[in-house]
Amino acid sequence: MESLTRICEREIPLQISKTDVSTASYLKSLELVWARAQETARFQVQLQEVKGILRNAEADLIKALALKTRKEAKRLALKDAIASPKGRIEHLKTSIQEQQAKNQHYATLLSQQSLVLNCEPSLGGTEELIHELNNTNGLFKFVRVMRRKFQEALAQGTTVEIFYSFR
Repeated sequence: MESLTRICEREIPLQISKTDVSTASYLKSLELVWARAQETARFQVQLQEVKGILRNAEADLIKALALKTRKEAKRLALKDAIASPKGRIEHLKTSIQEQQAKNQHYATLLSQQSLVLNCEPSLGGTEELIHELNNTNGLFKFVRVMRRKFQEALAQGTTVEIFYSFR
């Protein structure tokens, strides 16, 4: 039995040494795990802070995008509001120019005066008729009255010749 005791006495320090190494290794592993757990907890706090910052940034971005969208819509509305009157103004300018050209043409026509150069036989009252024609531009009335006067002159047997021009 002595040999067993000796074997046990030799084995005991070896086992104690192994146990001490295992315990030290276990404690070191436990410290590493504890350090990692603390680091993870710290990262969790940082992650929550970053998420909060990102939420705030996202909210600010949404507000900025909404503001930009409103401004763009307002700009487009103003652009349309300006373009519509511009088109109408251009149309009105064209219409006015056409109307001015017509008015100028009409003024030219109205400014022409009739002049009886020669009338054989001489009919009474033609000067007043010509004056009225030039003032009222009533050519049809003038022609009607002159026709009647010529017919009366022809009925009396006189030949009629008339020369007139427009100025």
